[in-house]
Amino acid sequence: MRYVIESYKTEISTMAYRFYITDCLKALGRFENERYYDIHNSIINADKINNINPEEESNKIISNIKDKLTRMR
Repeated sequence: MRYVIESYKTEISTMAYRFYITDCLKALGRFENERYYDIHNSIINADKINNINPEEESNKIISNIKDKLTRMR
């Protein structure tokens, strides 16, 4: 669990750095492109991600783990 938490902290830190850098470059260069934040939010809010059924996904993950554990025997 500690590994998951540390990985999450690293990912959040990296994402915040990307937001900061793209905002700075946009301000300095007066660019008209989208910010990394906007692109990230459009991916998160995409219909593909919203249509995922969490129960089905959890069942797939559990069955995958079970299969791999039986192979290890």
